[in-house]
Amino acid sequence: MAKLAPSSPWAVPAIGTPLVAAAAPEPVRPRATRPAAPTPRGDFAARTEESYDGAATFVWLGAHGGAGVSALAGASGQGVALTMTWPVPALGWPARVAVVCRTDARGMTAAGQLLGQWAGHRAGDVEVVALVAVADSPARMTKVLRLRLHELSGSVPVVVIVPWIASWRENPGVADPAATKAAAQVAALTGDI
Repeated sequence: MAKLAPSSPWAVPAIGTPLVAAAAPEPVRPRATRPAAPTPRGDFAARTEESYDGAATFVWLGAHGGAGVSALAGASGQGVALTMTWPVPALGWPARVAVVCRTDARGMTAAGQLLGQWAGHRAGDVEVVALVAVADSPARMTKVLRLRLHELSGSVPVVVIVPWIASWRENPGVADPAATKAAAQVAALTGDI
């Protein structure tokens, strides 16, 4: 019978040969891990706890800070501004909402999260009547951003695009025909013309 080389992993000692303890294996070192991606903290937007007793018929709901809701409300004199907080009709808030975002990637991602929350029935008793996309620069939107806006348009009845308003850089909320037109379009959707 042929003898197996002792270095072979299949080598078995002969019967009666004392077993020698094998050397302890080297500890396994954990692989380097990537930092975890940030995870959403429950609902993207909470519901407001404040009551409202104004006369506005719809809410400009900012999908992110700097979306332009205060400027739109101030410039048009219509609607009431909220940012990342769903209105609660039981507390006097209008039930109709226009989600507002900037036309950059961050803005449209935030709008997509809000619209997803609404579509998933996690926004309370509200109706999204429009997506209002406020230009983030005087330049034309890139193809990727135009496609993203087109994707989002399938979630809402109407997309209202507010062009770049240069005067808002220094005087946000100053009256502007583009803001008035956007407010009129949203108001028409709420039945308040």
